[in-house]
Amino acid sequence: MSKYIPGNQKHLTLEDRKYKECLSQSRAGINMTRHELHQEDMVITPLIFQGQSPYQIMTNHPELDISVRTLYSYLDKGILTFFLTREKLFLAFIMNRCTKGTVKLVFNKLERQLGIYDFLTLFNTILTDRGSEFGDPESLENGINGIMRSSIYYCDPMRSSQKGGIEQTHTMLRMILPKKTSFEYLTQWDLRTIVDHINSTPRESLGGRTPYDVALAVLGFI
Repeated sequence: MSKYIPGNQKHLTLEDRKYKECLSQSRAGINMTRHELHQEDMVITPLIFQGQSPYQIMTNHPELDISVRTLYSYLDKGILTFFLTREKLFLAFIMNRCTKGTVKLVFNKLERQLGIYDFLTLFNTILTDRGSEFGDPESLENGINGIMRSSIYYCDPMRSSQKGGIEQTHTMLRMILPKKTSFEYLTQWDLRTIVDHINSTPRESLGGRTPYDVALAVLGFI
């Protein structure tokens, strides 16, 4: 037989209430409005592209008013990859979120770095899969100043083999970053090192030359 003690019962009820409230908050997801999330993303995403870690970002930007742990929980990192078929050149960029907006930010960054002419030369035609992050082709095709910078085409459903060159390079990438590897602590600097190794590997299809060798000879820059 249990003994009823009113004081203890109230105490247990209060603790139980606190526990349930904490549990509810932990499952509530991102506690920000869409506008607030967009504002913080405008600060965080360019810094992720520069190779800064969440710790560096939060140390240098206390005005964001979130902890490093919270920032990690907001990030849903992915990798956006490009493959230049003639040069067999592989490019890869960390995305802090796998969204249409983040893909557009990568395109815009490349256009600013290369200039519109070189961007058109390298990315005149892009073949991609049907992932939701590529669901707004017009925003990717039209450049920063409204100039059409690329034409986006999609593989047939379930036919990733139609872009076989990049799939073969992805196999090389997975030797270093196997499937299900967490990208939580992966920086753009880390990814650039991996890409350098891949592009420095001689290819039989290039007559024993590396993608970097061919890109330098054909494009005049890397």
